[in-house]
Amino acid sequence: MADLQEIGRLSKTDTTDIVFSVVKNDKSSIPKVDIREFVRSPKYEGFTKSGLRFAAELLPEFIDICKKLDDATESK
Repeated sequence: MADLQEIGRLSKTDTTDIVFSVVKNDKSSIPKVDIREFVRSPKYEGFTKSGLRFAAELLPEFIDICKKLDDATESK
């Protein structure tokens, strides 16, 4: 069974958050990073299939790419 530990959230809209989590699974000794949308609506509240999950060992490379995105958008 997977153990999901929420690390943080970004508000995308009034009804949608982007949730950052760490997933630890009994079947795998490698923790995973999970970034997924969480929606709140009259019909459904919960996580969507929109998102990604990857091995935590790829996190440094992911962060480097995010820095390049930041530089490319000149958001500083």
